[in-house]
Amino acid sequence: MRNRGLAPALVVISILSSAATVCCRDREGGAVQDIRLEALDGSRFYLGDHRGKTVVMVFWSVHCVPCHRQLVAMSKHSLMNDQSLKIVSVCVDPEDRALVEQGAKMFGERIPILLDHDRTLASRLGIKTEPVTLIVDGKGTEISRLVGYDDTTLSQIAKAVVVIAQRRSTRS
Repeated sequence: MRNRGLAPALVVISILSSAATVCCRDREGGAVQDIRLEALDGSRFYLGDHRGKTVVMVFWSVHCVPCHRQLVAMSKHSLMNDQSLKIVSVCVDPEDRALVEQGAKMFGERIPILLDHDRTLASRLGIKTEPVTLIVDGKGTEISRLVGYDDTTLSQIAKAVVVIAQRRSTRS
């Protein structure tokens, strides 16, 4: 649950991998080397396949009520219609497949569910609670990390996405 005394910080850090492959950043604020995760539907997610797009990754747990609220709200948000954006969820405890599939019924049709077996990716990123939302720019650099969920989270995500889009348009 979110500590309301702490404002979520926009932190430039980077991400790495899970499942069988572990990839890592060279330094704090460095570019993401790669993320490779299995999806609930059996496909594979590779961050590198989404270069040029902003990627929003929501780390969640099957027993986390705020996580479910965030993902259901996101699945209905106008952000889902942004073609320059890829939104995915990362389940950190996919061992109980029936519970993960319940999540899929609530939001999985619109937001792919990736499986972080043994919390490999979450541990590498220092994620110790859920939900945590990571926003990665089109070059693969983590731009924002939001911890928890409340009524401001979606607007914070939308603002970060706008900032990334503005940076992209000024560079073009």
